[in-house]
Amino acid sequence: MADAQEETQVEYRIIAHLNTKAAQEAGKDKEESELTKNMNKAISDAEAMLETGKYTKVEVMQKYFEPKTSRNIEMVLKSFEASDKKPISTTTILAIGIICAFIAFGASYFIGKSMAPPAEEVSEEIAEEE
Repeated sequence: MADAQEETQVEYRIIAHLNTKAAQEAGKDKEESELTKNMNKAISDAEAMLETGKYTKVEVMQKYFEPKTSRNIEMVLKSFEASDKKPISTTTILAIGIICAFIAFGASYFIGKSMAPPAEEVSEEIAEEE
């Protein structure tokens, strides 16, 4: 019975995909870590590796032996991918605000100018009232 428990023990491995194109072209775009039996440690190590910015994708692989079929099964337990989103800088927000202000001013100026009656008509109306 002890042998059966040893065979069904689960092992975890971290596979990290490198961020550089040179490594991908050389065929060395993956790094594998040593096997561990602690799932929480493997997941936290994978998250820490992704946060370094050196990797585009980090996967935690789960490996175990299934006695019924007498084979090793390996599958992806959790996968982490780096996002390509970049935060908008303060200067970009300021530039967009200034452009919007100029557009709003220009629109209000031209709309107001087209709605106002010509100066001659206004002076004639004032003269008639007196």
